[in-house]
Amino acid sequence: MDRALAVAALLVAPGLASHPLPAQGFRVSGRVVVVTGADSAPVAGAWAVLHQVSLRGGAPVDSAQTDRGGRYQVRAAVRDSSLVYVVSVTYAGIAYFTRPLHAPRDVTRGAAETLAVYDTSSTTPVVEVAQRHVIVRRPAAHYGVRLGAEGLGQREVA
Repeated sequence: MDRALAVAALLVAPGLASHPLPAQGFRVSGRVVVVTGADSAPVAGAWAVLHQVSLRGGAPVDSAQTDRGGRYQVRAAVRDSSLVYVVSVTYAGIAYFTRPLHAPRDVTRGAAETLAVYDTSSTTPVVEVAQRHVIVRRPAAHYGVRLGAEGLGQREVA
């Protein structure tokens, strides 16, 4: 009986090692709002992407769309205390990032600060010309430009 149990454990153990346990992961939750003047509103349907970053580089590990309240929850399958995690959201063609989040040994959840995004490109500001200036400078000798009534702005050909 003990031998059969040992054989069964050897057959099952390799399969368990390849699948991380849920408690080993790191979940990050947060919220995305768009700022309009002095007010803000939740951003629904934006993609929040969780990235893990090390000294050697980084990669996206999970993504989720924000709900009607602008909330999201993303998860790294394996928590690694040597990495930092950031969440990115692209809004109106501009990428916004949270501050780095750390996953210490006993922590399985992190809360990102509310990510404020801005509408920077849907309207253009009014541009008015207040003044026009023409600046005429004395040419340097090596430019070969003659000054005079008949030759203003003409280049000499050597």
